[in-house]
Amino acid sequence: MDNFEGRNLLNLITIVIRRHLPDFFTKLSLLEEHRKRPQYTTQEMYMACISMFLFKQKSRNDMNNSAKTGRFRDNYHVVFGMRLPHMDSVALFMEKTQPTQLEELKREMLQCLISKKVFHKFLFEGFYPVAIDGTGISSYDYEPWSGCPYKKYKAGKTVWQVPILEAKLVFVNGFSISFCTQWILNTEDSDKQSCELQAFKEISEKIKKQFPRLPIVILADGLYPKDPVFTICRNNSWKFIITLKDKTLKLLQEKLCDLLLDKNYEHKELILKHTPKFMLKQTHRFINGLSYKSHQLNWFECVEELTKTENKTKTNSTTRFVYLTNIHINTDNILKISQYARQRWRIENEGFDIQKNHGYELEHKFSRTSLVAQQNYYQCLQIAHLINQLVEKSQKYKSTSPDKESIYKNWERMIAYLWLCEISQDEFKNILLTNCQIRY
Repeated sequence: MDNFEGRNLLNLITIVIRRHLPDFFTKLSLLEEHRKRPQYTTQEMYMACISMFLFKQKSRNDMNNSAKTGRFRDNYHVVFGMRLPHMDSVALFMEKTQPTQLEELKREMLQCLISKKVFHKFLFEGFYPVAIDGTGISSYDYEPWSGCPYKKYKAGKTVWQVPILEAKLVFVNGFSISFCTQWILNTEDSDKQSCELQAFKEISEKIKKQFPRLPIVILADGLYPKDPVFTICRNNSWKFIITLKDKTLKLLQEKLCDLLLDKNYEHKELILKHTPKFMLKQTHRFINGLSYKSHQLNWFECVEELTKTENKTKTNSTTRFVYLTNIHINTDNILKISQYARQRWRIENEGFDIQKNHGYELEHKFSRTSLVAQQNYYQCLQIAHLINQLVEKSQKYKSTSPDKESIYKNWERMIAYLWLCEISQDEFKNILLTNCQIRY
């Protein structure tokens, strides 16, 4: 029996790892060993956890069940050259392993991809777009570990939550890749805004330490137009494009109102798409050189008008987007700046939503009592999602699986292939030796 889609996907995953990340398995073997008499190597333990997310198995139990089915375990050994431990053993291993090791591994993987210029064609004027946003990855009706953040509700109920602030590389082709993570571990019942802003300061220090010379443009939502955020970006020589809400920075808003009333702004109109049944029009207005405390800020607005015609009936809808930036704006670059400003949503849709609802089960309680294990599982998920995106966004994969629905089906076919088919060691080695370029 053969399974064409499942076989091709498995082959492409292993080819992508070996082409883009040739030292990946070696680096896994070099991670610190804390056990005295290990039955499995550190490489095998880490790879088992990463593979659970790589294969979108949703839980440790699902991975164990797959391992017991058909030829899965033997095929896993052929593909990765490793044994597959029981996931309960992996869980105990994750409770004792420092998460900084996996964070460093993720950083090295990103550095390798950056040095190979994998993302080069998607940069914004030479800058790497980094979207910043917070999310919760799980919640409990009991305190899972000492110091877990909590929230008290009016009805007297207390909920313990695990919030994080995530920085992701986001690109116009759909990439949303974990860049840096800051765990929000306040023990007090603090509000979301103060926690997230404090976490931004901490994650900025980590990013600057890990990628000291990388040119970055920060993309952030309406929580972030604050003096401390502007100062951090200036001190780090980062660009930023940040959403401006109507009731934020009142003094600056008053200046803007006066300038707009006096028509002291530049503008540009564009019709992006025009057919007999559909027209999309954008009107941009922008103002450079606004003073706010010690900062010089630039403001721009994009009003998008969508007109649809069906059965001789026209319907109109208008959406308005407003941003602050430290990038000088002109009529030549306003469209590109506006386009990249809206890439921020990818951290929510292509990042958090995919990881929560499309096979990775980000909100699943992979550990119910250990913060260290939870952090390790999170980093393994991010590493697996990075690898899978390098597969899914490649031209080679898109040419055979162009729609999103087929992605989930192809992963199911790959698992079925591992269950039912016998993978030849010699045939698999020949596949890996095939000269194949991965383009995006």
